[in-house]
Amino acid sequence: MNSILYIVFICSMYLMAYFKLFIDQHQLVVMLLVGIHVAVIMLHRKEINMLSLSLSTLTFKRTSFFIVLQVIFLAVIVTTKQESSQIISLIGMFVCEVVRLRKLPIEVKEQHEVQQLSKKLEEMNGHFLTVRSQRHDFLKHVSALEFLIEHEANHKAKEYFRTLLGEYNTVNQAIKGEDSHISSILLKYKKSAEQTGTDIEYNFNVPVSSLPLKPIHQVQLIANLLENAVEASQSYHDIYHHSALTLKTESHGGIYILEIINNAIFTDKSEIDYMFEKFGTTSKGKDHQGLGTFIISNLVKSYNGRLSFQYIENTINIKIKIPIVKG
Repeated sequence: MNSILYIVFICSMYLMAYFKLFIDQHQLVVMLLVGIHVAVIMLHRKEINMLSLSLSTLTFKRTSFFIVLQVIFLAVIVTTKQESSQIISLIGMFVCEVVRLRKLPIEVKEQHEVQQLSKKLEEMNGHFLTVRSQRHDFLKHVSALEFLIEHEANHKAKEYFRTLLGEYNTVNQAIKGEDSHISSILLKYKKSAEQTGTDIEYNFNVPVSSLPLKPIHQVQLIANLLENAVEASQSYHDIYHHSALTLKTESHGGIYILEIINNAIFTDKSEIDYMFEKFGTTSKGKDHQGLGTFIISNLVKSYNGRLSFQYIENTINIKIKIPIVKG
C-alpha cells in the first residue's frame, strides 16, 4: 500500500472514532482522550517523521497487523454505546499506534542491515576473485616483462611495469592491514571513484577495521560515508572535470578519528546545516532520500561519538570522533 494512503487511512479511522465518541459520550471525556492522543504524538515526533520511510520500505504484509487491530477496535467503538468499551477500544488504538511507531523503524534498520550484509558478501567474493586473478596472472606478467627486456624494449617494459604496479597498488592499499569486510568496501569505492576520474586517496595511520564499532556497524558507517562521498565527487566532476576524495584515520588519547574530505555541490546551502540532523537531506539530488546521512548520524550517536563537518569552497570535510572502549 502507498505510504500516503496508509497514513490517510489511519487518520480517517481516528476521525471516525472521535466523531462517534462526540455523539455518544460527554465532551469532557472526549477532550481528555484527544489530549492524551496529542501527547502521544508529541512524544513520538521523531518516529512519526520516519513513518513514511518505514511504510515505503517495508511490505504491506509486515505493517498490516496493526491496521487490522485498529479496525477491530474501531468496529467496537462504532457498534456500541457503552462508555467503557469505547474508551478501552480507543486506548487500544493508541497502543497499536505507539507499538507501530516504535517497531517499524527497528524493522527498517534490520532489513537494511540484512541488505548491507548481502551486498558486502558479494563484494567480498568479488574482492577475493580479484586477488586470485592477480596471483593467477603474476607469472604471465613476469614472462611479458622478460620478453620486453630480452628484446631491449626498455621503455615499453617500464610503461608495462608502471601500469601493472598501479593495479597492484590499488588492491594493496585497500587490503593492507584490513579485515576482509572492510577491505572489500575500500576496494569497491576506490575503483568506483577512479573509473569516473576522481582522485581518491586512503591515508590510514590506524586500520579502518579497528574502528570501535561492531563489524556490521563498521560496514554501515564506512559504506555510507564512501558512497555519499564518491557520488558527490562524481557530480562535482561532471561540472568541473576534476574532483578529489581523501579518507583518513588516526587515534589520539583514546579517541578514534575518522575524516573524509571530498568535493561536493549543494544547490541549497541551507541544507548543509541540517545534513546529519534530519532524514531527507542529501547532496546527491532529489532522487535520493538522504537515508545514508541519517544512518551515519545515528550510528555515531549510538557509540557516544561526535560528528562535525565544514563546507568551504565546494569541499566538505566530515570528521567523526568515537571513544575507544577497552574491555
